[in-house]
Amino acid sequence: MSRLRLALGTACFGLPYGQTNSVGKLAISEAHAILDSATAYGIETVDTAPAYGDAEKVIGRHPRCDTLRVITKTPHFTGTMLTAEDGVHVRQALAQSSEHLGISHPAGLLLHNPADLAKPGVEYVIAAMQESQYRGEVEAIGVSVYNASDVDRALALFRPDIVQVPLNVLDQRIAKSGLLANFATLGVEVFVRSVFLQGLLLSEPRERPSWTLAHARYFERVDEVCRRPDISRLSLCLGYAMSVAPTATIVVGVTSTLEFASIVGATQNCSDVGADWLHLAIDDEELVDPRRWPPVGRECGGVTI
Repeated sequence: MSRLRLALGTACFGLPYGQTNSVGKLAISEAHAILDSATAYGIETVDTAPAYGDAEKVIGRHPRCDTLRVITKTPHFTGTMLTAEDGVHVRQALAQSSEHLGISHPAGLLLHNPADLAKPGVEYVIAAMQESQYRGEVEAIGVSVYNASDVDRALALFRPDIVQVPLNVLDQRIAKSGLLANFATLGVEVFVRSVFLQGLLLSEPRERPSWTLAHARYFERVDEVCRRPDISRLSLCLGYAMSVAPTATIVVGVTSTLEFASIVGATQNCSDVGADWLHLAIDDEELVDPRRWPPVGRECGGVTI
């Protein structure tokens, strides 16, 4: 584990989230067992959000929740512009998140929906996040993004402590943009998500949703690499993230302790994966951007994960 930092994604704690999730929303006993596994593996960071159903409450009911480093997010804003009231709502929602989590303050607060960055009045939300940090209501602030343009908008508004970005063997846009090196220079903590593309990259062809057939040629490239006896789907996905973002924290969501154990085990031998990464890269946003997918399993309270 010394070469890889993991964080636990918790969308499934509060919602039946994920394109390949056959379990649905997790029972609280299973969610707590997964949290137990995380702490046993030395993984202390948990990624959550108010939009993830009652995930924050589930985490807060864990007996050792106060030992976790919890990163949460801003609420969903429905308007086309943001106001001073929305800024007030940010701080109220943060206080509620802290209450649900049973902690004095979260370790991080991220702007959840990057579309908010382009809305008139976004400065009210940013100012509220900065005020919360100044008052000690949260340790670090940042943003969850989908692409390099989102990052540019964020950096034009404030200096984030944390940036959460999508990254996987198909979606290499952030890696190719040079932003990872820029984040390192700025001292920004990076979290990478979607390394399994909601489980699609771990699935056999027959297990993928029917809408993915239009993108079968891209998955075939991955399938071909994973036919090699020395490369599993897990090792391919984790190996890519480790190789291009070696200092980032990788957010992984699981539906069982067995899945978690498999991921942790795969981290021990995935750094030696010999794959032609660029051959796997695509620019088809209809596949790499979950906001463009059919709605089943992709949205949380109006905010796409």
